[in-house]
Amino acid sequence: MAGKSADRWSDSLGRNGNRITWPRYRRLLRSVSARSLLTGSDRVGRARQEQRKWQNCVGGKMNIFCIRRITDMGRLAPAETGLYEVRYVLDEGKRTMASQPIEVTEPEVTVDAPSKIRAGDTIRVQWTGAVHPRDYITIVPMGADEGASGDYFRVGDKSQQDIQAPETTGLYEVRYVLNEGKRVMVASVLEVLDADAPLEKGASLNAPETAAPGETIEVSWTVDNESADQRVTVARADQAIFTWISAVSLEGSTPLKIKLPDEPGDYELRLLDVSEQEVLARRMIWVE
Repeated sequence: MAGKSADRWSDSLGRNGNRITWPRYRRLLRSVSARSLLTGSDRVGRARQEQRKWQNCVGGKMNIFCIRRITDMGRLAPAETGLYEVRYVLDEGKRTMASQPIEVTEPEVTVDAPSKIRAGDTIRVQWTGAVHPRDYITIVPMGADEGASGDYFRVGDKSQQDIQAPETTGLYEVRYVLNEGKRVMVASVLEVLDADAPLEKGASLNAPETAAPGETIEVSWTVDNESADQRVTVARADQAIFTWISAVSLEGSTPLKIKLPDEPGDYELRLLDVSEQEVLARRMIWVE
């Protein structure tokens, strides 16, 4: 039995054909240093996928010891900022062979979303400084616990995506959440309004709430910042934002005279900045 044990230690065959005996293994343990085991940055943004390298790897199963070539491995840094150690630990005995200090710093993440939206409308969310593709954007009621989540999507490799607003009016938060640790990195306040509420962003529209089919109405407007191509459009309530039934340019004095469709229904007046592709104001009008 003793002979078999000695043979197993002395004749173990490592990776790439490298033989290593027990005396040689012990010498290797004494000679291993932190510099030879671990290399890499000593600072990393929170939860970023970090690349670590090591060499002179010692370990394995069934008393097989090997010397491996330099190896790379991805690993998520902790979600909490602070000082940490990256350690090389033997599976046998859990002995720490080498360590390197690392500081986990706060990444700079931003989220941009509308401050007001109608219930059930589509929101365009934009973000910068994404930490990891598995992080996600979610909409939750204002003041919800940090781990709470509602409708969400993963950030992936994108910088913007659409998501549907809640159907219930009230105050909400659009949050960027780390998948690692479920920490909220940044949040933007969102007010969800009634489905027919007027919306304004640096402009306003004033028009009747109801009118007869085919009637010509007067629409007054104000705009904080003028640009080359701004228009008031008439569209069906469910029509895509930058499509319309008719459009009138903001040229000359207010009010504008706009003819409504001949067919009864729910319509919307929209003040659009076509050159900047922005919606400045929206107001429902019922043709009946």
